[in-house]
Amino acid sequence: MRIDAANADRLRQIVSDHGWPGRSLVGAHGAHGAHKPGLIAQYADRQPAFQRQAFELLADAVARGEASARDLAYLTDRVRVNGGQY
Repeated sequence: MRIDAANADRLRQIVSDHGWPGRSLVGAHGAHGAHKPGLIAQYADRQPAFQRQAFELLADAVARGEASARDLAYLTDRVRVNGGQY
C-alpha cells in the first residue's frame, strides 16, 4: 500500500505539472510500460478524489489517441466499484 500511495503521489505531481502522461509526452513505452499511468491510478484506492481526476484525464487522453482504451476500462471499473456504483 505504501508503494501504491507513493506512485499515486508521484503521478499526481506529474499530472499537475504536465497533464496526463500520454504517448506524446512519455512515449509509447512510458504510456504502456510496467508502471503505466492508468495502472498507477487504478491502484490509488486510498485517494478516491485523485482516482476520479485521473479517470477524467485518462478519458480525455483516450479520446485524443494518447492512451489505451483498455486502461480506461480498468480504471472505470475501479472508480465505479470504489464509488459504490456496482
